[in-house]
Amino acid sequence: MAQYCKEYLHSQGYQVSYDDCGKILGAENGNLIAILPGDPNLEAVLLSAHMDTVGGGLAPDQVSVQHGVWSGDGNTPLGADDKAGIAIILAAASRMAQDYPFRPTIQVVFTIAEELGMRGVQCLSHKQLQLGWGLALDLSLI
Repeated sequence: MAQYCKEYLHSQGYQVSYDDCGKILGAENGNLIAILPGDPNLEAVLLSAHMDTVGGGLAPDQVSVQHGVWSGDGNTPLGADDKAGIAIILAAASRMAQDYPFRPTIQVVFTIAEELGMRGVQCLSHKQLQLGWGLALDLSLI
């Protein structure tokens, strides 16, 4: 997941790196930080989601849809455990990478270890990030 996000955001013009959280937590990679520089006079925008997931999943016959509401057995996640949030952010990041005359700096942060007590966001290096406003899809608030 991390490698795909890194390559995709890089292909859209973002400067992409990992912080040191992976080393600290013994993970394969750290939190992914992608930045697309924009007008420094505008407030930076931050979009965030987490990359890790609770294991499991449901077979198609374990999911029911009634009145537009998806349901499972209550023991596994239905929201793609933040892959849906990542997909939304990647689509938005691609759209915002287009050449707009008044674009703020766009920052994308995909955190690790959310399922382990939000440990990835707790050790996130904020040095690369600018103050502004943000949107966290799921629970990995920065």
